[in-house]
Amino acid sequence: MSEPTVPLAATTMRVGYYGDDFTGSVDVLLQFARHGWSGRLFVGVPDAERLREAASAHDVVGIAGIARSLPTARIEAEVRPALEALRAL
Repeated sequence: MSEPTVPLAATTMRVGYYGDDFTGSVDVLLQFARHGWSGRLFVGVPDAERLREAASAHDVVGIAGIARSLPTARIEAEVRPALEALRAL
């Protein structure tokens, strides 16, 4: 039995990502820009409204985090909110 589908919000976003450090997150965004995609990078998880605005205006939305510098036990608490925010789009 398949899961019910939930309609997506009106968005132009094609890719959402979490980067585990700032420099890598910027590099990912630059690679998309190199191929003509527009993007927005947040440092940390933005509020839902700012994230929706970015997703409606850009092909790529990234969230730069600090997971790379954290001990393993703290990574989920850092990454989960970002991925849930992107998933909500």
